[in-house]
Amino acid sequence: MKAVFLSCLACFLLGEASSQGVEAKLKTVEILGQACVDLQDWAETKQLNLAWNKKEEEVLLTNRWSRLFFKVNSRRAELNGITVWLSYAIAARNNSLYVAQADLGTLLEPVLHLAKSKTRVRINTVALDAGHGGKDPGNQEGSRQEKHYTLLLAKEVQNRLGKAGLKSVLIRSTDKYIDLEERPALAKRQGTDLFLSLHYNSSPAGNNPVSGVEVFCLTPTGATPTNGGDQPSKASPGNRYEAHNVLLAYQIQKAIIQNLGLSDRGVRRAGFVVLRKAEMPAVLIEAGFMSDPAEARKIYDPAHRRRMAQAIVEGLLAYKRLVER
Repeated sequence: MKAVFLSCLACFLLGEASSQGVEAKLKTVEILGQACVDLQDWAETKQLNLAWNKKEEEVLLTNRWSRLFFKVNSRRAELNGITVWLSYAIAARNNSLYVAQADLGTLLEPVLHLAKSKTRVRINTVALDAGHGGKDPGNQEGSRQEKHYTLLLAKEVQNRLGKAGLKSVLIRSTDKYIDLEERPALAKRQGTDLFLSLHYNSSPAGNNPVSGVEVFCLTPTGATPTNGGDQPSKASPGNRYEAHNVLLAYQIQKAIIQNLGLSDRGVRRAGFVVLRKAEMPAVLIEAGFMSDPAEARKIYDPAHRRRMAQAIVEGLLAYKRLVER
């Protein structure tokens, strides 16, 4: 019975190649310079029921398989309980709700309904980029340096990938500085199929320390990054993999949140150099905040690190199953 349910779920989430591009056929209107689609019209193409709580400005799209939650005038959303950040806020106009066509193509459709690739996709080798290194310590809390813990995490992920039957390449295996642009270039030369950059976060000192996990993928061309910064004016090599970038980020974020119970800061967008220059699907994982005392204790704990590595691998394997079907 469980196998039948999972099969049905996969059919809905992945769909058939012939159903792709539905959002491109829907009527669009321009809102604040963006081509937008009526959310109700799009929901009907996915057999989703839409409920709009106008007082709370909350929007819920559901069917037996999926639950999508939005807030009007907000970029924050939830897909099946996992936080994701839209490139553009949901808009309300003339008693209708609108979603940016760009968000359909670079977030909602890939996560819920990824098109079947015309070429056979196989994930065999993964590049593991331990953030910082050498002269670049990364975040520092007392005597603790981020570069040390990202390398420990990378080696733990490598160990678990090996047990899962996958090859991996460490972009750095020692306390060595490697230029940011050189990291994805090294991954390409090694013939890897995915690029994972591993980091730990930090926030300014204050009364309410920030905690939680977030996974970044590359900002779509023309969109504003989730974490601020410059808006990309032209496409980068990494933009060729937008659908796969966001699906990989979503699956890893979901696995971490569901397995470790950490605060869900969501799938986010950024123009980080390693993401822009990657010539393969790529994500950057911020696996916790060193600046939060409670979370820092977990980061420094080998047992927690093993659980984090296992969750990252589980998310990667979930992505692999979806793209290799």
